[in-house]
Amino acid sequence: MLMYALLVLSYLIYWPGLWGLFILDDHANLESLEYIQHASLAEFGQYILSGLSSRLGRPVSLASFAVQFYGWPHTPYIFKHTNLMIHLLNGVLVFWLTLKLLDLSRIRFPSVLTIALITSSLWLLHPLQVSTVSYVIQRMTQLSALFSFITIITYLYGRQWSITGRTKQGLAMMSGAIFIGLPLAILSKESGILIPIFIGVIEWTLLADIERPRWWRIWALIFLALPIILLLGYFFIHAESLFISGYNGRNFNLVQRLLTECRILLDYLRLIFFPLPSALGLYFDDYTISTNLLSPITTLFSLLGLCLLITAAVIYRRHHPLFSFAVFWFLGGHLLESTALPLELFFLHRNYLPLLGPILAASYYFLLALSRMNNNMLRWIGRSTAAALLISFTLITYTESTVWGHTLDQAKIWAKENPDSKRSQDWYASTLIMQKKTTEARNVFLEKIRRYPQDSTPYLQMAELTCFDPSLIFRDIPKTLKLLRNAHRYDTTTLNLMIMLVRHKEAGRCQKLESIILLEMIDALSENPDYQGFRSKLHMLRGRIHNIEGIYWKALSEYERSYEIKPSLPTLLDMLKIAAEAGRVDLVEYFVTRAKEDPKLPAIQRTAYMDIIIDYESQLKRILNQN
Repeated sequence: MLMYALLVLSYLIYWPGLWGLFILDDHANLESLEYIQHASLAEFGQYILSGLSSRLGRPVSLASFAVQFYGWPHTPYIFKHTNLMIHLLNGVLVFWLTLKLLDLSRIRFPSVLTIALITSSLWLLHPLQVSTVSYVIQRMTQLSALFSFITIITYLYGRQWSITGRTKQGLAMMSGAIFIGLPLAILSKESGILIPIFIGVIEWTLLADIERPRWWRIWALIFLALPIILLLGYFFIHAESLFISGYNGRNFNLVQRLLTECRILLDYLRLIFFPLPSALGLYFDDYTISTNLLSPITTLFSLLGLCLLITAAVIYRRHHPLFSFAVFWFLGGHLLESTALPLELFFLHRNYLPLLGPILAASYYFLLALSRMNNNMLRWIGRSTAAALLISFTLITYTESTVWGHTLDQAKIWAKENPDSKRSQDWYASTLIMQKKTTEARNVFLEKIRRYPQDSTPYLQMAELTCFDPSLIFRDIPKTLKLLRNAHRYDTTTLNLMIMLVRHKEAGRCQKLESIILLEMIDALSENPDYQGFRSKLHMLRGRIHNIEGIYWKALSEYERSYEIKPSLPTLLDMLKIAAEAGRVDLVEYFVTRAKEDPKLPAIQRTAYMDIIIDYESQLKRILNQN
């Protein structure tokens, strides 16, 4: 009954956040839903295989978005509500997993159910979870956690069977869990590869004294060690692109990232136990980078703190296995996203699954201390303190959810709390534009120009303003071109703004922003050495602009250059469409043949788009027969 009440409470606490808008990466990952018109398997397949977030594409997560295509782009509530339902389901799995862990580990405590209920309550209602639930695209994180929890729980049941003498059935269940659950978790989000790490942590800490079945070491080598070895092998093979050139677009290098993450991990732990509302936003691009051990000095202290924490977890592994479990579960959960990969430095959603370790240990040790108190007054104080903390966490979560449900207020708060965050300022200006408050948005961009005179993005944003307010005129063209040409490092915001300007032009806006100006901007970026890795996309943008102007042969020429750099079936289909609109039957026939036979195209793409290719081929045959 209490668990049901907890789920209802959690639903009500997160409900205000369901009414916010799509933000940030939502648009890039969901915009292709507009091509699902007839809910056909071919359309679903094309979207599911179009993933941008990683090399694997995260098709399981995209499949969950695809079935809600009817909600894009006007009804984010549909997507957010599903996120909340997944979060509640994960909360039930946390309760179940906690019970199973405590049962198998033989930790002696009068009320294991109480520990599990408190742990799942804290996990469900913790303020750090708000951004994961309310940010649509973080369903990827949620689904990866969902399959991770299910896999680990199933593994524990198989482990229990092996203890009770049903060795073959136990090993079969453990194997099935990894064989099915691991791919599903990885194809939701790559952090699912950490399942073997989590199981290894459980075995090394909570289950260290529990008898292992015969052949377990061989089983563990195949199902736990091998996936990690393959991952390390992948990193080794792609070391140059991941750990060297991968940092070209960042304002930090590999060493600086590792040093900074030492501080960030301790910040995460601080926020787990002391979640300050002012630190619970989405944008952390103003986080201070550690350039060396002493700059800032907290880098050294953080590194020493992590070393002490790990050392203590190793030393007390036998006597305090739950403490060791908490430390290694938390750190293990951050191995992929908080170490060497050239990702953004700081995101709260990375704690979605790692959060379980610290709060389980905190719940257990608090209740253990409470049970050993002989003084009734001390017990009352302890219980009152715990209740006050849970209530405060719940109120903070409700407040943050409410903020997420009011997008303009949310953007204003984030901009005010993070004045040095360019992204916070950009998001505030973007929401002002959506509210048709272009004058206020212009003031934000002018302030950004004053503070960051060498940054091209506020100039591009000023150009974008002219697409929404015809009374404005973009006058800073020479300055903008100079900044685009001479920018010292690649910036994703710059490229995304160029894409947005082209989209606005295609939509019939930006009448005062001539196509020739957009082409000059793209040319300036092409001359910038730091944007050479994006030549394919820049050629395509040129092609789209030429297509807007009706110069199909120039459009096809630019698309061809893009295709030569990066062969892609969607690019070829765009070329096919341009040729069809221009009435060039000969080119349509050429592109159809190429789409079906070009060996440079991935076979999986050809399979996904085959219905479209066949449709174009049928139209071509009808035209030829008529002639």
